[in-house]
Amino acid sequence: MDAQLQYSEVDTKSEERLLESSEANAVALLPPATQSPAGYQWQRISQQIKDFLAQLPDYLGRFFQQNQRPITNIGLILAALVALRLIIGILDALNDIPLIGSTFELIGICYSVWFVYRYLLTADSRREIARQFEYLKQQVVG
Repeated sequence: MDAQLQYSEVDTKSEERLLESSEANAVALLPPATQSPAGYQWQRISQQIKDFLAQLPDYLGRFFQQNQRPITNIGLILAALVALRLIIGILDALNDIPLIGSTFELIGICYSVWFVYRYLLTADSRREIARQFEYLKQQVVG
């Protein structure tokens, strides 16, 4: 079972062997690709996404211009909440240090005793603090 291979020479310089489309003005054209309806749907969806992303800065700019005051108020409220959480965390950390928590309690008790003695013990001092409160209320409310 010896396999014998026969080689034959191919004449590549012959003009008969040239392709018909290799002439000077001939262009090989491929048939147009047919797309399925799913392909058209993907193109339409991708175009809608591109349009939306292109117009997104304009939408956001108009939204912030129209709602500037509520957005500012919400931002201030969130900043106050973050600051409050931060202060509570710092005080909690300080309270865990030995003797610091009890020192703060002692300071608070002393201040409360002083406030009662200074402003709440006599009728004259109560009238004085009421006048100060009314003055402050007039400045704030108008």
